[in-house]
Amino acid sequence: MKRSLMKRSTVRLLTCLASTFWLPAYLPAAVPQNPINESVVTDQQLSTLIQSLKAEDVLQRRRAVAALHNVGPAGILALPELTRTLSDQDPRVAKGAATAIGSFGPQGRSALPALVSLLSSDVDYLVHSVSLAIGAIGGPDNKRAVKELLLRTSPKLGTPLIYSSYANRFPETALKQMVELLSDRDEKTRSRAVGGIGHLVNYLHKEPMITLTEEQRNELGKQLFASLNDESLAVRYSAARALISLDPEYRSQVTPQIIEALAQQEDGWQDAAGLLRPVPAKAIPELLTALEGDQFVDPTNGTLALAYMADQSQPALQRCLQHDSASVRNAAAKALGWYTFSDYKNEVTGILLPSLNDQNTDVQLCSAESIASLQGDKMSACVPVLTRMLRHEESGKRSRAAVSLHLMGPAAISSVAALQKTLADPDLEVRYQSALALVAIDKKESAVTLPILASAMTNGDPKSLYFRNRAVQAAGELGPISKPIDGVLESLLEIGDDKRKGGIAARAAEALIKIDPAKAPAAVDVLASIVADPKFRSSMARRYSIEALVRQSVHAQPAVASLAELAALERGSFRIDAAVARVKIDCDHAEEGWQVIREKYLAKDERSRRRVLRTILKYDVDPTPLLKELSTMVAQQPAAPHVLEAVELIGKCGPAAAPAIPALRELLDHSEVSVRDAAQHALSKIQ
Repeated sequence: MKRSLMKRSTVRLLTCLASTFWLPAYLPAAVPQNPINESVVTDQQLSTLIQSLKAEDVLQRRRAVAALHNVGPAGILALPELTRTLSDQDPRVAKGAATAIGSFGPQGRSALPALVSLLSSDVDYLVHSVSLAIGAIGGPDNKRAVKELLLRTSPKLGTPLIYSSYANRFPETALKQMVELLSDRDEKTRSRAVGGIGHLVNYLHKEPMITLTEEQRNELGKQLFASLNDESLAVRYSAARALISLDPEYRSQVTPQIIEALAQQEDGWQDAAGLLRPVPAKAIPELLTALEGDQFVDPTNGTLALAYMADQSQPALQRCLQHDSASVRNAAAKALGWYTFSDYKNEVTGILLPSLNDQNTDVQLCSAESIASLQGDKMSACVPVLTRMLRHEESGKRSRAAVSLHLMGPAAISSVAALQKTLADPDLEVRYQSALALVAIDKKESAVTLPILASAMTNGDPKSLYFRNRAVQAAGELGPISKPIDGVLESLLEIGDDKRKGGIAARAAEALIKIDPAKAPAAVDVLASIVADPKFRSSMARRYSIEALVRQSVHAQPAVASLAELAALERGSFRIDAAVARVKIDCDHAEEGWQVIREKYLAKDERSRRRVLRTILKYDVDPTPLLKELSTMVAQQPAAPHVLEAVELIGKCGPAAAPAIPALRELLDHSEVSVRDAAQHALSKIQ
């Protein structure tokens, strides 16, 4: 590792030396190699730059336009030649010329015709720079520039180019032109213009992009409300979003347009559903009306939008379960199994139970799947439906039934015989899912799954990677029962130069430890090598290996050196995981590990601090050595983003955390319910 770091440092040093001493010798001599300051530019330097714009060497021309940009308004004499350079065959030269002209401000007005002609270019970054130059110069041509930026999309962000710089640099001009474009003939232009207005006036910006008077806000609101009647659904939906951005109080008034868009969309329903979530009293009845009126292209979107408002939408979804349309009933059953109902699992399970007898098999299966995912007290009631679905003619339904039985675990014990039969199913996925379900339900009866698990492990099809990983983990869960296929697992430990094999090798190593502790040394060596190998620096294989070493800490002592080396790095993925894992595994030298953890926690980076606390919680490490720092933070920074995790860890310290009691009592009045509850729980553990 040290040798690798030294090698990289040497390469960087040589690169710097090359840039400093050798590279200038190859740069065109006509262009000054030192940055030119506007206040000290000479006529001779300016003349040299103007001449360089005509050079045959493209690098020389690029350097010239960049230098003229640095010169700024003092280089106005170069405007005629820069205007000619806008037609340069090299787009980067033309881009640089546009940027330089923009630095002249209104003085560059004579270049406007040439700039406007470039707005139809196929090169997006050139159009963007040309638009910024037009914005700096000012005038009516900005309307066309804004339209071009709205219609072009950033290849990196996927958002209109207007958001890149123009809207930030010229917000007043951008807003004026986008308002005018609300009446454009082109539907896409109108839709993008409305969206751009919403971006400019969004109340969620930490610092407003534009400040409007009350009169301006009201006038803008009128124009956006007018767009709610546009013939295009896309424009109406964008107008609704923009009005919410302008003033959240408009949310209830634009609910019909949001539901209309939601009803016609096949994808992207989460965005519209999120807009409705804060106004359940208005949204739920209208969603229900739309669902019952068969207005939805995909009823699932409407029912999942209802699920976003779980605490108030149960009666509406229950009503949907009685709808004449099977697709609506099916969607409602699916929505009720969503995670938002986990706090009401027993109540929702009771709502779903009658649908297990629905006349439509899709509704039956969806209801059973939702009951299984809720994990309520009566979830075993869905086992007969799922067992019957294992014999369905459609392989997809058979596979879904096996997945839900797997999720239920031992509660699905009555399905074991049916699952054993499906191990011979003609469909490969059904066989895999049935084997995994049997392991989760009854390990004693799972020896029959070993051939299926071994087959999944050796399946080289990339589409079967999920099943390879799950099969390896299932073999580990079976422990000594999997002894007959440990040779297959050992063959997966070979990684070579292919980093893609790291994940499966790490899982196989942990499985071997569970199956045969005598093979732990070799398996731990594999896990340690993944932790130490630089090619896994940003790979989830490294994280899994660290987690596996913690889970198998009894055998993991030989890997401590690799963990310590990773934790000591100044930069790199998973170094916090490595530091906490070292403390968990190496109790005799825990203080060395805690020193690294303290350094990470006391760093200014809030994200790293929170990551430290979450990792300690994840690995269930005794946080007492960090108690002083945690108590200080809770007392001095009760509003810190990671205060919840800090309070949980203080509570885990028990009576030793008595000095933190006053600070915890202060948190009983915290604005966040979760923090108040955590503080109360921590106090109960300490006292």
